[in-house]
Amino acid sequence: IDGNEEGIYQLEKQVIIYYYQKKLADLEVNYLELGTNKVLSEQILGQERIDTPYTTENKLDQINRVWENKYEFVRVDGNATGNYTLDKQVITYYYQKKNAKVVVLHVLEGTDVSNPASVTDVLYPTQNVTGRVDDTYTTQNKLGQLIALVEANGYTEISQRINVNIRNAINHGKVFMRKNPSDQICF
Repeated sequence: IDGNEEGIYQLEKQVIIYYYQKKLADLEVNYLELGTNKVLSEQILGQERIDTPYTTENKLDQINRVWENKYEFVRVDGNATGNYTLDKQVITYYYQKKNAKVVVLHVLEGTDVSNPASVTDVLYPTQNVTGRVDDTYTTQNKLGQLIALVEANGYTEISQRINVNIRNAINHGKVFMRKNPSDQICF
């Protein structure tokens, strides 16, 4: 306070000034994995006076340095920038693991698979299994489906002969399968 709260009126103008401060307000910033709420970076807590400006940051680069470049930014809930308000403000940055792909080829032993996209001599259509980094995946041996495919293309007699020993026959070059332009299996 400046001036006297109590006194006697005088001919000169008297000024009494009361000073006030705005209330303190809280801010919370979280960095979480989407779907699991796993903490990816340390929570930030801030406290300033109401109407004080704030700015938060996306910590994707820092998160990827710590977590081996596995994450991508998804969204931010709350205002990334703004002013402190009477109500506590919670800002949450969400990240998810990056997409990953597994290419499954069914080929004869000895086939050059150094460039999976260019392999055309396949025994069963190439599969692309997608998921997220660090997720588990499962693939299957497609021998039974291969026999069904052979039968479905009208090669019942051949498939009956090779049903039991198809793997040996293929591995020993007795059966050669290739997709032709009409997408049928040839022997």
